[in-house]
Amino acid sequence: MTGLTTTPRQGRIAWLAVLQGFSMLLVVLGHIILSNTFRDPAHPVAATLERIIYSFHMPLFIFISGWLFGLTCLGRDSSYRDVMSKKFKRLGIPFLFFTLIALGVKLALSQFVNRPVDGTEIVNTLLLSSNPLYEMWFVVVLVVLMAVYPVYRFLLRHSALIWLLCASIALYVLVPVDTDVLQLRRAVRLLPYFVAGILAWRYEIIDRYGGRWYVAAGASVLFVIFNVLETGADTLSFRTMDTLCGFTGTALSICVCLWLCNLRPTAFGSFSAYTFQIFLMGLFVQMAVRVLYARLGSDSDVVYTLLFALSLALGIYVPVLVARFIERKIPRMKKFFGL
Repeated sequence: MTGLTTTPRQGRIAWLAVLQGFSMLLVVLGHIILSNTFRDPAHPVAATLERIIYSFHMPLFIFISGWLFGLTCLGRDSSYRDVMSKKFKRLGIPFLFFTLIALGVKLALSQFVNRPVDGTEIVNTLLLSSNPLYEMWFVVVLVVLMAVYPVYRFLLRHSALIWLLCASIALYVLVPVDTDVLQLRRAVRLLPYFVAGILAWRYEIIDRYGGRWYVAAGASVLFVIFNVLETGADTLSFRTMDTLCGFTGTALSICVCLWLCNLRPTAFGSFSAYTFQIFLMGLFVQMAVRVLYARLGSDSDVVYTLLFALSLALGIYVPVLVARFIERKIPRMKKFFGL
């Protein structure tokens, strides 16, 4: 079966390991905003890269999460209690741990941070609508999507999960949820990709079609077209293009990673086993590089390019080194780092 080989490390599925590494690379690249201005016109290459990455990288990550959820939970017909208990240990404990760290840092260094902690921020954190470490919204969304496990299991048993996919796309495109409590606005937007991931696992869609040249070619053409057509306005047209960019970008990423896996099964192997740890810790490292860039006060393209590359390398490999140190030297702390 195409790509469905396993790597020596932990018996991991080779194509999935490559895809996880690729998706994490996109996330780290997307977080390199040295000038503190998203899509900074002063740096058009970096701005274009950010725009393209942000059109599909979170749908890709959620799709992978849905595929894994199908494999590890639905495939084993686990109980609801079992599922939520394991997800709290895996996601909830690191969430609480790093939220408290971010709170402490922001309280101690309030004059140096972009979003100082105040009463409003603390209330929003309790409502799970915001977080001192902004990117933690992703963890909340994952838990919310996984919390409706009985619905997925029921629909899967009756071969009706495709209707949930259609309904969730319609909900996002036609009736967008505006509340940020429990990150429901983002959860609604990303639900279609999570369900699509489950369906891809259930019907072995990646194995059957991911390696076909015409799927890759079609996804490439459509992804470019939808990125060009995306208006950027919060309208029905934008939400439609946003959804199409997400699905075609995810499909294209899968095709590329299947091809790369067949060519080099160990691609991204130096960090693909630590994607969650990179997500949790990489931002702190990248913020330090951002501060360094601000302190240098240089407009040189050479300096910007060098620090861009430094932010990418350190954002990936410092968390990997920390994670490996925790595994070997302080195993009692593993649960706090999602290990």
